[in-house]
Amino acid sequence: MPDIRTIINAPGGTVAIAGGRHLHHTAKPLVTAITQSLLDQGFNLAVGCCKGVDETVIANIIYAEAAPVAKRLTIYSAFGDCEPTPSITAVDILTEAGKAGAKLVWNCSRTLTIPVAARLARRTDFMLRQPTAALVTIWTRPESKGTALACRTAINRHIPTLAFTTWGWGEPPPHDYPGSWERIPTLSEPWHTGWIWAPSENLFGGS
Repeated sequence: MPDIRTIINAPGGTVAIAGGRHLHHTAKPLVTAITQSLLDQGFNLAVGCCKGVDETVIANIIYAEAAPVAKRLTIYSAFGDCEPTPSITAVDILTEAGKAGAKLVWNCSRTLTIPVAARLARRTDFMLRQPTAALVTIWTRPESKGTALACRTAINRHIPTLAFTTWGWGEPPPHDYPGSWERIPTLSEPWHTGWIWAPSENLFGGS
């Protein structure tokens, strides 16, 4: 069966990871396995700045016992490095990640005057405007607006989009746009439990 590089048609580059802030401790091993698999296959990683999935990915990288890999991580923050940040932000680990060698991009929302949700949305948009081999999402609940926005943004930009859900029996996440979630065609862990987006026209085609 093909590995993830073949499935997303990318031998390397940066994979963005997005997901919910309400990550149950039972789902953390999944995030860890995804992070390690992507690193093992040579990808660099990009994440946001919040608690939950973002924080877990960052921790897996900067606290790794193997050779330091923090320099392969870029963190996109919706907030500035000198402004007060809301409780959803993983402030402490962002500071540690910077010291470990990760690249931090501050205030991706480019404004201080709009609501937090809008700043996070702009952060996601900014992250996915960078060269991105694929987006991997970890859905922590079906109504996760931020994760849905990340998927929609990547799909609209023809970025290969993968998804894992942490509820029920691993059913696909909801969607309200043309296409469908299909099982990732591999038996390798942890990818065999995930989904890949197939647009209704053609897989990741278009202009």
